Amino acid sequence: MRLAELHQFPAVSPCASKPRLWIHAASMGEFEQVITIAELLHPEWSIVASFTSPSGLAHGRRMSHLLDASFLLPLDSLRSMRRLVDAVSPTVVLYSRYDVWPVMLSVLSQQGVKSILVNATAPSRLYAPLQGFYQWMYSSLSKVYAVDDVSASTLRWLTSKPVDVLNDTRYDRILDVTTRVESQESSSLTTVVFGSVWEQDIEILRGAIEDGLPVGLRLVIVPHEPSPTIVQRIGTVLPVRRSSELDSIVGSSDHIVVDTVGQLLRLYGLSHAAYVGGGFGFNVHSVAEPAAFAIPVACGPNVDRSVDAKALRATGGLEVISTSNDLRTWLSDVVLNAERRTTLGAANRQWIIDRAGSSQVVAEQIRGLIDCSGS
Repeated sequence: MRLAELHQFPAVSPCASKPRLWIHAASMGEFEQVITIAELLHPEWSIVASFTSPSGLAHGRRMSHLLDASFLLPLDSLRSMRRLVDAVSPTVVLYSRYDVWPVMLSVLSQQGVKSILVNATAPSRLYAPLQGFYQWMYSSLSKVYAVDDVSASTLRWLTSKPVDVLNDTRYDRILDVTTRVESQESSSLTTVVFGSVWEQDIEILRGAIEDGLPVGLRLVIVPHEPSPTIVQRIGTVLPVRRSSELDSIVGSSDHIVVDTVGQLLRLYGLSHAAYVGGGFGFNVHSVAEPAAFAIPVACGPNVDRSVDAKALRATGGLEVISTSNDLRTWLSDVVLNAERRTTLGAANRQWIIDRAGSSQVVAEQIRGLIDCSGS
């Protein structure tokens, strides 16, 4: 939706029967983390969303059942933001994680529009010349929820306001999505999904296979980027069938390479265990999603940037794999041991459940920001 089209929106007042929530997120990932909040408010609230990235906008447009409009955020100039805020006429604005824009915040504040920042982390670098800028910008927010005590301490100093520590709302979204995905036994074999794997992960798997893959396993390999080159290379590691050639993955006893996108979450629901890629690169991909399906998880050694991976490792539900032998041992001792697999998987899901509930807190906070005492 273009800026000009937003002027077709009917104006709403804070105490109207249907107030409006404006969500702003940088991209698809940040928006996904606050969808549960929107669902808790919908349909009592009109909900619109803006994005910084085209991928976020594309995802927003797929959420037409929830969003009345989605659009790219224009240049953060006074003229653009005044036009945009007048057009959207929000009751409350919700920022997801970090993508806060100073002019936009200033215009919202001038017009008396309340704003909330959720899942907040402190700016990574607070250079002295920028401290005053950050203090001015963050102090314009009506409410800030930080994900940990360290971030909360810094944000309290920046805002000169109370900052509450609240678990990340993405845990609510993960539970919602995994509950909706139907889990089912995919074959008589024990299925392991290798999700979002890169070349280094594939090499570790190659070594494990060359040393002798434990009997009774069926592997489903999902490359991070399913390019023809990567798919073909996986076919040199072990005999696989391409998912695009199958009517259904369920019931097949073949090893499979997934050569299409958008299936990983559903595949975790069909598996008995998951290896998550990226741990031999910059950072492991999301381990919380497979954990929520109550299955044990493994990944490469680079987990320091992942709060979830470090925590699940500490509880025992995630195994760090450094060598091909480590992978073979995990497959034999954990994945093929039904009792141990079930115990670790249940602990993983409980860890996610214990961190859920923040979306309800934020939704109630948003409702409470409407002051109708004078109406």
